[in-house]
Amino acid sequence: MATVKQSYLFFCVRIFPNKEFKVWVWVCMFLVFGYWLGSMPQIFLICSPFEMNWNPSVPSGHCASYNVAFTTIDCVNMVTELVIMLLPIPFIQPAADGHRDVNRPLNHLPYWPLVCLVNPPFPIAT
Repeated sequence: MATVKQSYLFFCVRIFPNKEFKVWVWVCMFLVFGYWLGSMPQIFLICSPFEMNWNPSVPSGHCASYNVAFTTIDCVNMVTELVIMLLPIPFIQPAADGHRDVNRPLNHLPYWPLVCLVNPPFPIAT
């Protein structure tokens, strides 16, 4: 997911000429990279010894809660998606109308459940 977000953010840097917007995009890139950098060790080091990740019969090994780990990762993922989704709204809206309306970006919040449907915060059991 982080590479898809980074790709979208690089695309935004290229198409938007506004310097302030580009600064915010680079801040988002840093946050997404930090999120990815923090979640990778959490995924790989959840079990001790490391072999227990693929062999649960290792004696005297233990794993942390997968549900807690992946729920934490998914919640941070949803926050970064929300930030990225709302990022261009204040910069696009004034250009479309010719004036700035403070309440207008809030009109797009009903689309947030669609983002949650595409990327659910909890694994869906099948």
